[in-house]
Amino acid sequence: NAFKYRELLRIATYNIQGNKFKTKIREIEAWMKEQNIDICAIQETQIDCNEKIHNNEYDRYMSGTPGKIFSGVGFIIKTEIMGSIIGIEPINDRIIKLILN
Repeated sequence: NAFKYRELLRIATYNIQGNKFKTKIREIEAWMKEQNIDICAIQETQIDCNEKIHNNEYDRYMSGTPGKIFSGVGFIIKTEIMGSIIGIEPINDRIIKLILN
């Protein structure tokens, strides 16, 4: 399921800006669907652990450092493109690595 040369992949970023991540996530996913965004990099999630959450349309990957609740990063990825993802590596509360095929 590798992306073909010149195939369109829509990538966006979104700053959550604080402790409303749990309530904003549905809003972000609705915005992604409306704008046809494939991958959204998110920051300031205030999540202090690494976690993966799967639902029908999107997979969420979070990277955080225990005890550091004022940062946190992650990706929200459209489930239908997951076959093109080689790897996702949470590194710390500021860095998460995504490898595409």
